[in-house]
Amino acid sequence: MVRTPSRHTPKGGFLYFSSGDAVGVGTQDIYVSKMVSAIQFGAPAPVAELNVAGYDDFMPNVSRNGREIVFASSRPGGFGASDIYTATAVGNSGRWRAPVNVGPSVNTLAGESRPSLSADGQRLYFGRNGDIFVSQRATG
Repeated sequence: MVRTPSRHTPKGGFLYFSSGDAVGVGTQDIYVSKMVSAIQFGAPAPVAELNVAGYDDFMPNVSRNGREIVFASSRPGGFGASDIYTATAVGNSGRWRAPVNVGPSVNTLAGESRPSLSADGQRLYFGRNGDIFVSQRATG
């Protein structure tokens, strides 16, 4: 079964994805498209609160409950070429709180990508240098 990075709220279903042009670095942004039927989505719009102009924000993945999103970014202030960030939903508004770097227990100088949360939201799966890693969410 393929799990798409979607979010279902009282306002409907939404698909999150990243896209950019062929120019190069700093062109990937995260977009959202609202589901309009069982097989169609509306026009995409950039998710302003998740994107930083001039840097790549890419590979979004929404938690199963639709309350958290994880993605990779090359924005400044990180540990490497790309780091994993997380953001939580602001109620059912369709907006997200400011993204937070998940920190040095996951992010390194090597650059991380392809984040995905487990169904229960307790594990983060991600890639680094062609390998797959898993990190357990801290409790308490």
